[in-house]
Parts: sequence; C-alpha cells; structure tokens
Amino acid sequence: MHGSPAAGADRVLLCAGEYDRIAAAADIEALHQRWSGSDYFTVPQGHFAYRMMRETWRRLVERGLI
Repeated sequence: MHGSPAAGADRVLLCAGEYDRIAAAADIEALHQRWSGSDYFTVPQGHFAYRMMRETWRRLVERGLI
C-alpha cells in the first residue's frame, strides 16, 4: 500500500472475490483507491477460482493489455 506501480496504474487490473477470507475485497478496493487509474472489480467467489480468471482475461483483452 505504500508504493505505486512502476508501469503506471492505468495498466493495473485488481479483482477480488466477494467471499475471500485471505485477501479481503475491502483491502483490494483500498489499493484501487490509492492507485488512481487502476481497474477494480469483484466476482461472487472465494479467494480464487475459474470465474475470476475468465473475467480477468476478458477485461485484459478489452483494455488491450494482452
């Protein structure tokens, strides 16, 4: 939370599982607020699963990052 992305926040995609007990969505959202220009979204799941992966890839393609 103390640094900033070297490549620029506009190239950062942050996603959180709504039921994640390891990386709380509120903490990920706070990081998004600090990194102005980053993209943030949540998915209805726990720490990590295929739903998040599909949505992450879709957003990366939309933004032209891959």
